[in-house]
Amino acid sequence: MAKTAKNYPWKPEECRIFRRWIETQDHPLFGLVLHPLPISRNPARFRRYEQIESVAWRKRFGRGRLPRRIAEDQFPFLNELASPFNGDGLDLDGFNWVALDGEKHGLRVQSLATPYRTSCSWRCHSANG
Repeated sequence: MAKTAKNYPWKPEECRIFRRWIETQDHPLFGLVLHPLPISRNPARFRRYEQIESVAWRKRFGRGRLPRRIAEDQFPFLNELASPFNGDGLDLDGFNWVALDGEKHGLRVQSLATPYRTSCSWRCHSANG
C-alpha cells in the first residue's frame, strides 16, 4: 500500500511503478526509497521511506528489515549518494550481502535521484544469481 503521509516524497503513481518493477523481477532485487538529501554527510545517513524486495531476493536473503535511518557504516554506497553530483545515475559494484545459506554475494547498486526522492536498487550479480 502506498504511503500517504504529507511529507512523503513520491507521487502515488511513482511509488506503484517502482514497487511493481522490483516485485516482478525474477532475479534477486532489493529497492529503497530515500530522502533526496542526507541527514548528515560525515558519516552519510539518509532517511528511508520505503523498501521493496523481489520474491527471489526474499528466498535468497530473507525479508529485509532496515531501520528508518540508514548509515554509511552499514551501507558504504551511501557516502557516494551524499555527494551532490553522484546521487543521479550511481552505478557501483563491490557491495556484498550474506545470503540465508551463509554465502556472500556481490551486489550492484544503482540509483536515480529526482528533486523529490532518491531510489536505489541492489541486484545480486553472483555467478549463481
